[in-house]
Amino acid sequence: MCAFNARRNLFRLLWMAIGMIFLFFSCSATALASQEEGDERHIVLLLVPGYSFDDTELWIHQIPASVQKDLQLAGMSMRTGGQMSVINNVITLSTGHFGVGTKEWNGYQQEETMDQGKAGEIYQQRSGKKPAKEIVHPEIYRLQEEWTRTKGNIQTGPGWLGETLDQQGIYTAAFGNSDVFEQRQRLAATFVMNFAGEANGLIDKESLRKDLQFPTGWVTDWEKIIVALQEIWSTYPRSFTVIELGDLERIEAEKEFLSPLQLERTKKRWLEEVSAFFSSIAEQGQQQYQEEGLAIWLLSPMVSKESLRQGKHLAPLVTWQKGQKHEVLLSATTKQKGIVANVDLIASILEFYSIEQPSELVGKGIVPSKEAENQISTASTEWLHYTDGQLNLKPWQSHLDYLFTIYQERRWIITIYVSLVILLLVATTVYWWFFRDQKAVQHIQILVGTILLSPLFFLWITPLILYLHAWLWIVVLLLSSMLLSICLKKLMDNSLFLALIGLVNSIVIVYDLLQGSLWMKRSFLGYDPMIGARYYGLGNEYAGILLGSSLLGVTGVYVWLMQKKKTEIGEPQKVGRSFIVAVSLMFLILLYFMAAPQYGTNAGATLASLLTFLCSIFLFLRVKCSWKHLLSFSILLFAIIGFIGYLHLQSEHTHIGSVVRLLVSGEWEPIRQIVYRKLEMNLKLIRVSLWGKLFVTSFIVLLLFLFWYRKHRQDIVRNDPWLHGFQSIVVGAVLILLVNDSGIVAAATTMMYVTFPYIFLRFKD
Repeated sequence: MCAFNARRNLFRLLWMAIGMIFLFFSCSATALASQEEGDERHIVLLLVPGYSFDDTELWIHQIPASVQKDLQLAGMSMRTGGQMSVINNVITLSTGHFGVGTKEWNGYQQEETMDQGKAGEIYQQRSGKKPAKEIVHPEIYRLQEEWTRTKGNIQTGPGWLGETLDQQGIYTAAFGNSDVFEQRQRLAATFVMNFAGEANGLIDKESLRKDLQFPTGWVTDWEKIIVALQEIWSTYPRSFTVIELGDLERIEAEKEFLSPLQLERTKKRWLEEVSAFFSSIAEQGQQQYQEEGLAIWLLSPMVSKESLRQGKHLAPLVTWQKGQKHEVLLSATTKQKGIVANVDLIASILEFYSIEQPSELVGKGIVPSKEAENQISTASTEWLHYTDGQLNLKPWQSHLDYLFTIYQERRWIITIYVSLVILLLVATTVYWWFFRDQKAVQHIQILVGTILLSPLFFLWITPLILYLHAWLWIVVLLLSSMLLSICLKKLMDNSLFLALIGLVNSIVIVYDLLQGSLWMKRSFLGYDPMIGARYYGLGNEYAGILLGSSLLGVTGVYVWLMQKKKTEIGEPQKVGRSFIVAVSLMFLILLYFMAAPQYGTNAGATLASLLTFLCSIFLFLRVKCSWKHLLSFSILLFAIIGFIGYLHLQSEHTHIGSVVRLLVSGEWEPIRQIVYRKLEMNLKLIRVSLWGKLFVTSFIVLLLFLFWYRKHRQDIVRNDPWLHGFQSIVVGAVLILLVNDSGIVAAATTMMYVTFPYIFLRFKD
């Protein structure tokens, strides 16, 4: 009997062993299938305040070749809803909207002590509930109140990302801090907190380790964080972990007390440590996950003080993913290789986890530049090369240095240029008013031509700024423009001279739009990725120049045709049908290039130009306005606007398309925010910018001339064949001011093409 029981127990044990083996292989197969299907997805976001591009090459070259070859890089704009600060940028990064934080914004472990008591207790007093997670943000309700005040009813605000990831079953956690002695700075938990301001993780002093050789005596505890990551990955199939590496902030705080040798040694040591930390995480990812299983993103939420002082306002973004090819990144927001926007980060997080993006979020997913070549027109330059087991960053660094130089010199060059334009405008007016000496007329007219031609050379000679000082660059600009002005003036009469200036400006700008605005996006009169207001298309400065110069060109041709026919001035003339057809065709082509999503994509300039061009045709035709004409005008206007809207709805991403989608879906709050932002920007620029002063000066000069002529030579004003064209340009300047953000800039450049030509022509009277 005992032998039988023994055999029975043996069989039981054998079957249990077989069952366990079967279960083991089943679980292993399930886990393997899960990985193959891409169910396991983890993001590790490393936030490094004070990290700049100057540090990039040193730490990247410490990384093993197997990890280095899979790195991708970009510069990220740091535009916010207020001043450029680390808190404002973190709110912008974590919400996908240009936001602002509150002065006391911080995260705390529940048991940490604040001025008023324990953080968890203070949170409970303010919220009326006991916190459910380890980290709390006692200022959450003040932040949400500020959000509502500035953003209205936009729902994707602080806490939305963490709340959404929680709902999708994605585990979130925050680690690390940038504390300096008793001054606390905790950024990581802002990304993963829910609407209640609660988050998982460890962000107090326990996330650091004591190190008496390091400034402030504390440094990130690398081993503790790696252990925490391994625990998260083994427990949860999907996770989003944000780690704040604030050691550069601690070095910066003690910088003035360190010897130069100790400063260099400490920074070099830390960069070696962060390279080892990054490599350790990546190598684990290579072993455990398929290509899309783990992504590591290293990002600076605010560059160093030295980089800010030098005008290097692009934050480094470095990404690693198993199997990805080394190259620079871009997004549909910027359409510039190597440049992404801070509002793109949250869109990229949602895209990684295959979560649908709400229409309120304007950012677009960050992708490798080659992957986007079919959808986005970009230059084919390669800036990253992997040779001899090392990533060569020099071409990329040279490109960044060029961008930084343009940004550093832009303010001085624009200030000098606009000041000279205002000075010449006032000087020529004073000279005409008091002297009117014919001896200097030729020289003044050449100077006027110089100013009107100078936007061409702003497009062409920007690279010379790498070799010339700002004032010398301006000298080269003006001499080049003057030489061309002299040549044209000697070859033709006044009307053809002005007509050719207007038409050449228009043709060159359209050609640049055709090639993807390659000149404009790097011009001092173009737009800057570090400012972040516009990244592609037709900028406001050149929108005004295109509007003003095209009307000047058409008016000059009209006057030249009238002179060629030897018509008597004073006798009203109607232009021929062929002229109107040709001009209408030209205007339609210009409108298409201003509006098309792959070219200008400037809504304000398109609308202002459409109304202005229709107005100019009516003036050239000399028709009296009637209900019939108004009806035709309205039908044509809405038809063109509808066509433009359709073009942008079919496009992948444009600002106009985003607004049209909001209108179609009835989402009025984001549109209200856009209108408010445009009005606020215009009022600010009118008050403080030189462009506002140029616009006002131009109007005053024009009014003075009209006042004098109406009083002394009314016959010239009444019978001036240029009058209709100049009236159209003034109408265009006012319209572009009203409908465009930074419209004062476009209005000022538009007015240049009426005030200077008007002065030019008055010297012949």
